[in-house]
Amino acid sequence: MIRNIIFDMGGVLVHYDPEHFVDLLSVSAEDKALLMREVFRTVAWFRMDRGTMGEAEAAASMKANLPPRLHGAADRLMAWWELELRPMEGMEDLVRELKELGCGVYLLSNATLRQPEYFDRLPVSRYMDGRMVSASAKYLRIGRAPHLSGPFSQSSTTSRTAAGVTPPRARASSSDWICLWELVMSATVSVSSP
Repeated sequence: MIRNIIFDMGGVLVHYDPEHFVDLLSVSAEDKALLMREVFRTVAWFRMDRGTMGEAEAAASMKANLPPRLHGAADRLMAWWELELRPMEGMEDLVRELKELGCGVYLLSNATLRQPEYFDRLPVSRYMDGRMVSASAKYLRIGRAPHLSGPFSQSSTTSRTAAGVTPPRARASSSDWICLWELVMSATVSVSSP
């Protein structure tokens, strides 16, 4: 029996589209390409998500590769949720229904330490039994977790956890990450973005 559901955030609970965020700034096509490359596709962005680089240091690193006219745009993109925080249609109802059925619902996502500043604004947040973001665990999941087989896949991992097998990435992460993993993986369905 499935008792817990783990949700990713970007592309599952909220719309997350960096190109759209840049479009909201009304910059030229050339500047859009620069901002995408020098903000969202940088090592600094991933290090913020991993919790190994602070926002000020990351911003300085990004701005060093941008012309001064785009420094303000970079600052705005660093807080993308201020530009637009849009819940994914139908997900609040789904999460609420799962809670009503007695399921535990958890958030497990790559995000910076500032994630509580915006996630708590979303109505879906009130249903979460727990949450873990990569920056607080100092661990960044790149790509698929071992228990997922495809976009929005739903697969019970009961047999694997019952056999005592913990996916390798979970073993390599921080103790908090492992504790959350062990807490929810006894019988779980995962919902993740592509």
